[in-house]
Amino acid sequence: MPEIFSEGATSIDTRAMDEVVDFVRRYSEMKVNGQRVASRGVPEHRIVRFTATIVPAHNVLRVIELMIRSGRLKGEEGMFYLGD
Repeated sequence: MPEIFSEGATSIDTRAMDEVVDFVRRYSEMKVNGQRVASRGVPEHRIVRFTATIVPAHNVLRVIELMIRSGRLKGEEGMFYLGD
């Protein structure tokens, strides 16, 4: 019986992480004539600002840190990329 409740349950943080992944994907795509030609990183401040619009301010850095630790984001010299 407890499995019924866990199947449909997603936390606010999980939904926020999905939104951040989508934001990074959209921001990092570079297109020329409708063709994707390269990916670029997303500056840390853009991710922080975007995340602040979807989660409470005290959770912003925690959500980003969880994404890095889980491999959903990779950071390098102030730029972030999608993880594996």
